[in-house]
Amino acid sequence: MGLFDQYLAVLTPAAKQSIQEMSYSGLPGRTDGPADAYRHLLWAAELTRRLGQPLARAVLDGHEFMDFGANPQNAAQHAIDYHNNAMAESAPPVMGQMDLSAAQLAALAPVLAANWQ
Repeated sequence: MGLFDQYLAVLTPAAKQSIQEMSYSGLPGRTDGPADAYRHLLWAAELTRRLGQPLARAVLDGHEFMDFGANPQNAAQHAIDYHNNAMAESAPPVMGQMDLSAAQLAALAPVLAANWQ
Protein backbone atom coordinates (compact mmCIF):
# COMPACT_ATOMS: atom_id res chain seq x y z
CA MET A 1 0.00 0.00 0.00
CA GLY A 2 1.45 3.34 -1.07
CA LEU A 3 1.68 6.42 1.12
CA PHE A 4 -1.38 8.04 -0.48
CA ASP A 5 -3.44 4.88 0.09
CA GLN A 6 -2.33 4.81 3.74
CA TYR A 7 -3.30 8.46 4.03
CA LEU A 8 -6.80 7.78 2.67
CA ALA A 9 -7.18 4.69 4.87
CA VAL A 10 -6.85 6.94 7.93
CA LEU A 11 -8.58 10.10 6.71
CA THR A 12 -11.70 8.61 5.17
CA PRO A 13 -12.95 6.62 8.20
CA ALA A 14 -12.08 9.47 10.56
CA ALA A 15 -13.99 11.96 8.40
CA LYS A 16 -17.00 9.65 8.15
CA GLN A 17 -16.99 9.05 11.91
CA SER A 18 -16.86 12.76 12.68
CA ILE A 19 -19.75 13.49 10.31
CA GLN A 20 -21.80 10.70 11.88
CA GLU A 21 -21.07 11.88 15.42
CA MET A 22 -21.99 15.45 14.43
CA SER A 23 -25.27 14.25 12.95
CA TYR A 24 -26.16 12.36 16.12
CA SER A 25 -25.23 15.28 18.37
CA GLY A 26 -28.36 17.28 17.62
CA LEU A 27 -26.34 20.49 17.67
CA PRO A 28 -27.51 23.28 15.35
CA GLY A 29 -25.42 24.87 12.62
CA ARG A 30 -23.97 22.19 10.40
CA THR A 31 -22.42 24.92 8.25
CA ASP A 32 -20.37 27.45 10.20
CA GLY A 33 -22.14 26.71 13.46
CA PRO A 34 -21.72 24.64 16.63
CA ALA A 35 -22.30 21.31 14.86
CA ASP A 36 -19.65 22.21 12.27
CA ALA A 37 -17.19 23.11 15.03
CA TYR A 38 -17.97 19.82 16.80
CA ARG A 39 -17.39 17.82 13.60
CA HIS A 40 -14.16 19.64 12.88
CA LEU A 41 -12.90 19.13 16.43
CA LEU A 42 -13.73 15.41 16.33
CA TRP A 43 -11.97 14.92 13.00
CA ALA A 44 -8.88 16.79 14.15
CA ALA A 45 -8.76 14.87 17.44
CA GLU A 46 -9.12 11.51 15.70
CA LEU A 47 -6.38 12.35 13.20
CA THR A 48 -4.13 13.43 16.06
CA ARG A 49 -4.85 10.19 17.92
CA ARG A 50 -4.21 8.03 14.84
CA LEU A 51 -1.32 9.90 13.21
CA GLY A 52 0.35 11.76 16.06
CA GLN A 53 0.46 15.53 16.45
CA PRO A 54 3.08 16.51 13.83
CA LEU A 55 1.56 14.56 10.93
CA ALA A 56 -2.03 15.39 11.93
CA ARG A 57 -1.10 19.09 12.08
CA ALA A 58 0.37 18.90 8.58
CA VAL A 59 -2.74 17.16 7.23
CA LEU A 60 -5.11 19.58 8.94
CA ASP A 61 -3.17 22.67 7.89
CA GLY A 62 -3.04 21.33 4.34
CA HIS A 63 -6.78 20.77 4.42
CA GLU A 64 -7.34 24.38 5.48
CA PHE A 65 -4.96 25.64 2.83
CA MET A 66 -6.77 23.93 -0.03
CA ASP A 67 -9.70 25.55 -1.81
CA PHE A 68 -12.61 23.11 -1.92
CA GLY A 69 -15.16 23.94 -4.59
CA ALA A 70 -16.88 27.14 -5.61
CA ASN A 71 -17.36 28.47 -2.07
CA PRO A 72 -13.93 28.80 -0.47
CA GLN A 73 -13.77 29.72 3.20
CA ASN A 74 -13.06 33.25 4.31
CA ALA A 75 -10.32 34.23 6.80
CA ALA A 76 -12.67 34.07 9.81
CA GLN A 77 -13.79 30.55 8.91
CA HIS A 78 -10.18 29.42 8.55
CA ALA A 79 -9.28 31.00 11.89
CA ILE A 80 -12.05 29.07 13.61
CA ASP A 81 -10.93 25.82 12.00
CA TYR A 82 -7.30 26.43 13.01
CA HIS A 83 -8.53 27.09 16.56
CA ASN A 84 -10.46 23.80 16.57
CA ASN A 85 -7.39 21.98 15.26
CA ALA A 86 -5.27 23.36 18.08
CA MET A 87 -7.86 22.36 20.68
CA ALA A 88 -7.96 18.82 19.29
CA GLU A 89 -4.22 18.31 19.63
CA SER A 90 -4.38 17.91 23.40
CA ALA A 91 -4.78 14.24 24.38
CA PRO A 92 -7.76 13.42 22.15
CA PRO A 93 -10.06 10.61 23.28
CA VAL A 94 -11.10 7.80 20.97
CA MET A 95 -13.91 8.87 18.62
CA GLY A 96 -17.24 8.30 20.32
CA GLN A 97 -15.70 7.58 23.72
CA MET A 98 -17.46 10.51 25.38
CA ASP A 99 -21.16 9.98 24.89
CA LEU A 100 -23.11 13.00 26.02
CA SER A 101 -26.54 12.66 27.50
CA ALA A 102 -29.44 14.68 26.13
CA ALA A 103 -29.15 16.99 29.16
CA GLN A 104 -25.42 17.52 28.56
CA LEU A 105 -26.00 18.26 24.88
CA ALA A 106 -28.78 20.69 25.81
CA ALA A 107 -26.42 22.46 28.22
CA LEU A 108 -23.56 22.51 25.70
CA ALA A 109 -25.50 23.85 22.70
CA PRO A 110 -26.09 27.40 24.05
CA VAL A 111 -22.47 27.67 25.24
CA LEU A 112 -21.20 26.77 21.78
CA ALA A 113 -23.73 29.05 20.11
CA ALA A 114 -22.85 32.01 22.38
CA ASN A 115 -19.15 31.61 21.72
CA TRP A 116 -19.41 31.11 17.98
CA GLN A 117 -18.16 34.15 16.08
